[in-house]
Amino acid sequence: MAKSSIRGHSKPFTHAIARQLRRVAFALTIGAASALTCYSSANAAVVSLGLEATFPKSDPFGMAFGDGFIWWQSTDGVVKQMTLAGVDTGVTATNPLGWSALAWDSGLLVSAEGKDVTYFNPVTSAVVKTTTISASAPGPSLIDGLDIGPGGEIWFSPDVGNVYRLTADGTNSIPSNVNPFLGGAGGYSGVERIDITAGTYVFVVNDATNPRQLCIHQLDSTEIGCTPFANQRYEDLAYDGQYLWAADFYGDKIDKFCVQINGGNCLGDPPKPPDEVPGPLPLLGATAVLGSIRRLHELSRRMSSVKA
Repeated sequence: MAKSSIRGHSKPFTHAIARQLRRVAFALTIGAASALTCYSSANAAVVSLGLEATFPKSDPFGMAFGDGFIWWQSTDGVVKQMTLAGVDTGVTATNPLGWSALAWDSGLLVSAEGKDVTYFNPVTSAVVKTTTISASAPGPSLIDGLDIGPGGEIWFSPDVGNVYRLTADGTNSIPSNVNPFLGGAGGYSGVERIDITAGTYVFVVNDATNPRQLCIHQLDSTEIGCTPFANQRYEDLAYDGQYLWAADFYGDKIDKFCVQINGGNCLGDPPKPPDEVPGPLPLLGATAVLGSIRRLHELSRRMSSVKA
Protein backbone atom coordinates (compact mmCIF):
# COMPACT_ATOMS: atom_id res chain seq x y z
CA MET A 1 0.00 0.00 0.00
CA ALA A 2 1.24 3.50 -0.86
CA LYS A 3 2.41 5.87 1.88
CA SER A 4 -0.33 8.32 0.89
CA SER A 5 -2.92 5.69 1.71
CA ILE A 6 -1.32 5.09 5.10
CA ARG A 7 -1.37 8.83 5.80
CA GLY A 8 -5.00 8.89 4.86
CA HIS A 9 -5.74 6.42 7.64
CA SER A 10 -3.37 7.80 10.25
CA LYS A 11 -5.46 10.80 11.32
CA PRO A 12 -8.71 8.91 11.97
CA PHE A 13 -6.78 6.22 13.84
CA THR A 14 -4.98 8.85 15.90
CA HIS A 15 -8.26 10.49 16.87
CA ALA A 16 -9.80 7.13 17.74
CA ILE A 17 -6.85 6.22 19.97
CA ALA A 18 -7.03 9.63 21.66
CA ARG A 19 -10.72 9.09 22.37
CA GLN A 20 -9.99 5.70 23.94
CA LEU A 21 -7.20 7.16 26.07
CA ARG A 22 -9.62 9.81 27.36
CA ARG A 23 -12.10 7.05 28.19
CA VAL A 24 -9.42 5.13 30.06
CA ALA A 25 -8.51 8.24 32.06
CA PHE A 26 -12.18 8.90 32.83
CA ALA A 27 -12.75 5.30 33.89
CA LEU A 28 -9.70 5.44 36.17
CA THR A 29 -11.02 8.67 37.70
CA ILE A 30 -14.42 7.09 38.32
CA GLY A 31 -12.81 4.06 39.91
CA ALA A 32 -10.62 6.17 42.20
CA ALA A 33 -13.54 8.39 43.23
CA SER A 34 -15.67 5.30 43.92
CA ALA A 35 -13.03 3.79 46.20
CA LEU A 36 -12.72 7.08 48.10
CA THR A 37 -16.47 7.26 48.57
CA CYS A 38 -16.60 3.71 49.99
CA TYR A 39 -13.64 4.42 52.29
CA SER A 40 -15.18 7.66 53.58
CA SER A 41 -18.52 6.03 54.29
CA ALA A 42 -16.77 3.22 56.15
CA ASN A 43 -15.26 5.74 58.57
CA ALA A 44 -18.73 6.66 59.89
CA ALA A 45 -19.66 3.53 61.82
CA VAL A 46 -23.22 2.31 61.41
CA VAL A 47 -24.48 0.33 64.41
CA SER A 48 -27.58 -1.83 64.02
CA LEU A 49 -29.49 -4.11 66.38
CA GLY A 50 -31.34 -7.24 65.38
CA LEU A 51 -33.57 -8.94 67.95
CA GLU A 52 -32.78 -12.66 67.75
CA ALA A 53 -34.95 -13.96 70.58
CA THR A 54 -36.96 -12.92 73.65
CA PHE A 55 -37.25 -15.01 76.81
CA PRO A 56 -39.89 -14.13 79.44
CA LYS A 57 -38.31 -13.87 82.91
CA SER A 58 -39.47 -12.25 86.12
CA ASP A 59 -37.64 -8.99 86.95
CA PRO A 60 -34.28 -9.83 85.31
CA PHE A 61 -31.58 -7.43 86.44
CA GLY A 62 -28.07 -8.84 86.79
CA MET A 63 -26.68 -11.01 84.00
CA ALA A 64 -23.41 -12.71 83.03
CA PHE A 65 -22.11 -15.37 80.64
CA GLY A 66 -19.92 -18.20 81.91
CA ASP A 67 -19.26 -21.90 81.33
CA GLY A 68 -21.53 -21.83 78.28
CA PHE A 69 -24.57 -20.51 80.16
CA ILE A 70 -26.30 -17.23 80.86
CA TRP A 71 -26.57 -16.52 84.60
CA TRP A 72 -29.31 -14.09 85.59
CA GLN A 73 -31.00 -12.88 88.71
CA SER A 74 -33.94 -10.77 89.82
CA THR A 75 -34.62 -8.87 93.02
CA ASP A 76 -34.96 -12.07 95.08
CA GLY A 77 -31.17 -12.52 95.03
CA VAL A 78 -31.35 -15.98 93.44
CA VAL A 79 -29.00 -16.40 90.47
CA LYS A 80 -30.34 -18.83 87.86
CA GLN A 81 -28.43 -20.73 85.21
CA MET A 82 -30.03 -20.52 81.75
CA THR A 83 -29.15 -22.23 78.46
CA LEU A 84 -28.58 -20.17 75.34
CA ALA A 85 -32.02 -21.38 74.24
CA GLY A 86 -33.53 -19.48 77.19
CA VAL A 87 -34.31 -22.50 79.40
CA ASP A 88 -33.52 -22.34 83.12
CA THR A 89 -31.62 -25.49 84.08
CA GLY A 90 -32.60 -25.55 87.76
CA VAL A 91 -29.04 -24.76 88.88
CA THR A 92 -29.12 -21.75 91.19
CA ALA A 93 -26.87 -19.78 93.49
CA THR A 94 -27.54 -17.13 96.11
CA ASN A 95 -26.00 -13.72 95.61
CA PRO A 96 -24.37 -12.83 98.97
CA LEU A 97 -24.96 -9.13 98.25
CA GLY A 98 -28.67 -9.51 97.51
CA TRP A 99 -29.34 -8.25 93.99
CA SER A 100 -27.06 -6.38 91.65
CA ALA A 101 -25.39 -6.54 88.27
CA LEU A 102 -23.41 -9.73 87.62
CA ALA A 103 -20.14 -10.68 85.95
CA TRP A 104 -18.08 -13.85 85.46
CA ASP A 105 -14.41 -14.34 86.22
CA SER A 106 -12.45 -17.62 86.03
CA GLY A 107 -15.32 -19.88 87.07
CA LEU A 108 -16.76 -17.52 89.65
CA LEU A 109 -19.82 -15.30 89.66
CA VAL A 110 -19.14 -11.67 90.57
CA SER A 111 -21.49 -9.16 92.12
CA ALA A 112 -21.04 -5.63 93.44
CA GLU A 113 -22.66 -3.31 95.94
CA GLY A 114 -21.31 0.13 96.68
CA LYS A 115 -17.52 -0.24 96.78
CA ASP A 116 -17.51 -4.01 97.41
CA VAL A 117 -16.95 -6.44 94.53
CA THR A 118 -17.63 -10.00 95.66
CA TYR A 119 -16.58 -13.22 93.91
CA PHE A 120 -18.60 -16.33 94.79
CA ASN A 121 -19.00 -19.96 93.77
CA PRO A 122 -21.85 -20.48 91.24
CA VAL A 123 -22.77 -23.84 92.79
CA THR A 124 -22.24 -23.47 96.55
CA SER A 125 -22.69 -19.67 96.75
CA ALA A 126 -19.61 -19.56 99.00
CA VAL A 127 -17.76 -16.25 98.95
CA VAL A 128 -14.24 -16.68 97.59
CA LYS A 129 -13.02 -13.10 97.95
CA THR A 130 -14.19 -9.51 98.23
CA THR A 131 -12.36 -6.56 96.71
CA THR A 132 -13.09 -3.15 98.20
CA ILE A 133 -12.65 -0.31 95.72
CA SER A 134 -10.45 2.48 97.04
CA ALA A 135 -10.14 4.38 93.78
CA SER A 136 -12.39 7.39 93.31
CA ALA A 137 -15.63 5.99 91.92
CA PRO A 138 -18.60 7.80 93.46
CA GLY A 139 -22.11 6.56 92.99
CA PRO A 140 -25.04 4.93 94.81
CA SER A 141 -24.78 1.43 96.24
CA LEU A 142 -26.87 -0.19 93.48
CA ILE A 143 -24.62 -1.29 90.62
CA ASP A 144 -26.40 -1.49 87.23
CA GLY A 145 -23.48 -2.68 85.11
CA LEU A 146 -20.55 -4.97 85.93
CA ASP A 147 -17.89 -6.81 83.95
CA ILE A 148 -14.47 -8.33 84.60
CA GLY A 149 -11.94 -7.82 81.82
CA PRO A 150 -8.49 -9.24 81.03
CA GLY A 151 -6.18 -9.37 84.01
CA GLY A 152 -9.16 -9.04 86.33
CA GLU A 153 -9.80 -5.37 85.54
CA ILE A 154 -13.11 -4.20 86.99
CA TRP A 155 -15.72 -2.44 84.89
CA PHE A 156 -18.72 -1.14 86.78
CA SER A 157 -21.46 1.42 86.50
CA PRO A 158 -23.42 2.59 89.58
CA ASP A 159 -27.10 3.42 89.10
CA VAL A 160 -27.46 6.81 87.34
CA GLY A 161 -23.68 7.12 87.51
CA ASN A 162 -20.54 6.96 85.41
CA VAL A 163 -18.70 4.01 83.88
CA TYR A 164 -15.44 3.09 85.61
CA ARG A 165 -12.51 0.94 84.52
CA LEU A 166 -10.39 -0.05 87.49
CA THR A 167 -7.43 -2.26 88.33
CA ALA A 168 -8.18 -5.76 89.63
CA ASP A 169 -7.45 -4.66 93.20
CA GLY A 170 -9.68 -1.60 92.87
CA THR A 171 -6.96 0.85 93.86
CA ASN A 172 -6.64 2.82 90.63
CA SER A 173 -8.31 3.66 87.36
CA ILE A 174 -7.09 2.38 83.97
CA PRO A 175 -5.24 4.34 82.73
CA SER A 176 -4.40 6.12 85.96
CA ASN A 177 -5.03 9.57 84.50
CA VAL A 178 -8.50 8.75 83.14
CA ASN A 179 -11.37 8.56 85.61
CA PRO A 180 -14.18 7.94 84.90
CA PHE A 181 -14.04 5.97 81.65
CA LEU A 182 -17.37 7.57 80.65
CA GLY A 183 -19.27 10.35 82.35
CA GLY A 184 -22.13 12.71 81.69
CA ALA A 185 -25.63 13.59 82.83
CA GLY A 186 -28.15 10.77 82.93
CA GLY A 187 -25.71 7.99 83.67
CA TYR A 188 -25.34 4.47 82.35
CA SER A 189 -26.63 0.98 83.11
CA GLY A 190 -25.01 -2.13 81.64
CA VAL A 191 -21.35 -2.20 80.63
CA GLU A 192 -19.60 -5.02 78.76
CA ARG A 193 -16.06 -5.23 77.37
CA ILE A 194 -15.86 -7.36 74.24
CA ASP A 195 -12.60 -8.56 72.67
CA ILE A 196 -12.85 -9.87 69.10
CA THR A 197 -10.49 -10.20 66.15
CA ALA A 198 -11.30 -6.73 64.88
CA GLY A 199 -10.38 -5.14 68.20
CA THR A 200 -11.75 -4.35 71.62
CA TYR A 201 -15.13 -2.70 72.12
CA VAL A 202 -16.92 -1.44 75.21
CA PHE A 203 -20.72 -1.66 75.08
CA VAL A 204 -22.80 0.50 77.41
CA VAL A 205 -26.47 1.19 77.98
CA ASN A 206 -26.83 4.97 77.88
CA ASP A 207 -29.60 6.05 80.27
CA ALA A 208 -29.52 9.70 79.22
CA THR A 209 -31.64 9.08 76.11
CA ASN A 210 -35.25 8.01 75.74
CA PRO A 211 -35.42 5.27 74.65
CA ARG A 212 -32.12 4.13 76.07
CA GLN A 213 -29.32 3.59 73.57
CA LEU A 214 -26.71 0.93 73.11
CA CYS A 215 -23.44 2.77 72.54
CA ILE A 216 -20.15 1.27 71.40
CA HIS A 217 -16.80 2.75 72.41
CA GLN A 218 -13.17 2.03 71.77
CA LEU A 219 -10.90 1.20 74.68
CA ASP A 220 -9.81 4.85 74.82
CA SER A 221 -13.51 5.76 75.33
CA THR A 222 -13.93 7.17 71.79
CA GLU A 223 -17.52 6.63 70.71
CA ILE A 224 -17.91 4.46 67.61
CA GLY A 225 -21.68 4.70 67.32
CA CYS A 226 -25.05 4.32 69.07
CA THR A 227 -28.40 2.77 68.25
CA PRO A 228 -31.71 2.95 70.15
CA PHE A 229 -32.83 -0.03 72.18
CA ALA A 230 -36.37 -1.24 71.52
CA ASN A 231 -37.14 -0.85 75.23
CA GLN A 232 -36.49 2.08 77.55
CA ARG A 233 -35.26 0.20 80.62
CA TYR A 234 -32.56 -2.33 79.88
CA GLU A 235 -30.16 -2.86 82.75
CA ASP A 236 -27.23 -5.33 82.80
CA LEU A 237 -25.59 -6.84 79.70
CA ALA A 238 -23.88 -10.15 78.89
CA TYR A 239 -21.97 -11.37 75.83
CA ASP A 240 -21.81 -15.04 74.79
CA GLY A 241 -19.11 -14.73 72.13
CA GLN A 242 -21.54 -13.83 69.36
CA TYR A 243 -24.72 -12.30 70.73
CA LEU A 244 -25.41 -9.54 73.22
CA TRP A 245 -27.96 -10.23 75.97
CA ALA A 246 -29.87 -7.44 77.72
CA ALA A 247 -31.94 -7.64 80.91
CA ASP A 248 -35.29 -5.89 80.45
CA PHE A 249 -36.12 -5.40 84.12
CA TYR A 250 -39.44 -3.59 83.65
CA GLY A 251 -40.47 -5.64 80.65
CA ASP A 252 -39.96 -8.98 82.48
CA LYS A 253 -37.84 -10.51 79.75
CA ILE A 254 -34.30 -11.14 78.54
CA ASP A 255 -33.56 -10.16 74.96
CA LYS A 256 -30.86 -11.59 72.72
CA PHE A 257 -29.45 -9.22 70.09
CA CYS A 258 -27.28 -9.40 67.02
CA VAL A 259 -25.20 -6.23 67.03
CA GLN A 260 -23.62 -5.27 63.71
CA ILE A 261 -20.95 -2.65 63.10
CA ASN A 262 -20.86 -1.42 59.50
CA GLY A 263 -22.77 -4.47 58.35
CA GLY A 264 -20.34 -7.03 59.78
CA ASN A 265 -21.26 -10.29 61.43
CA CYS A 266 -22.95 -10.30 64.83
CA LEU A 267 -20.30 -8.56 66.94
CA GLY A 268 -17.78 -9.99 64.50
CA ASP A 269 -15.21 -8.36 62.28
CA PRO A 270 -16.39 -5.38 60.22
CA PRO A 271 -16.14 -5.69 56.42
CA LYS A 272 -12.66 -5.34 54.94
CA PRO A 273 -11.75 -1.80 53.83
CA PRO A 274 -12.27 -0.92 50.15
CA ASP A 275 -8.56 -1.22 49.34
CA GLU A 276 -8.85 -4.93 50.10
CA VAL A 277 -12.33 -5.66 48.79
CA PRO A 278 -13.48 -3.32 45.97
CA GLY A 279 -17.00 -1.97 46.30
CA PRO A 280 -19.56 -1.90 43.46
CA LEU A 281 -18.41 1.47 42.06
CA PRO A 282 -14.70 0.58 41.85
CA LEU A 283 -15.72 -2.57 40.06
CA LEU A 284 -17.67 -0.49 37.55
CA GLY A 285 -14.58 1.67 37.03
CA ALA A 286 -12.43 -1.40 36.47
CA THR A 287 -14.95 -2.74 33.94
CA ALA A 288 -14.81 0.53 32.00
CA VAL A 289 -11.01 0.47 32.00
CA LEU A 290 -10.90 -3.09 30.70
CA GLY A 291 -13.41 -2.25 27.97
CA SER A 292 -11.36 0.73 26.81
CA ILE A 293 -8.16 -1.31 26.83
CA ARG A 294 -9.83 -3.95 24.68
CA ARG A 295 -10.91 -1.26 22.21
CA LEU A 296 -7.37 0.17 22.10
CA HIS A 297 -6.02 -3.29 21.41
CA GLU A 298 -8.50 -3.70 18.54
CA LEU A 299 -7.52 -0.33 17.04
CA SER A 300 -3.84 -1.22 17.31
CA ARG A 301 -4.49 -4.55 15.60
CA ARG A 302 -6.37 -2.83 12.79
CA MET A 303 -3.58 -0.25 12.35
CA SER A 304 -1.02 -3.04 12.15
CA SER A 305 -3.04 -4.76 9.48
CA VAL A 306 -3.30 -1.52 7.49
CA LYS A 307 0.48 -1.00 7.66
CA ALA A 308 0.96 -4.56 6.50
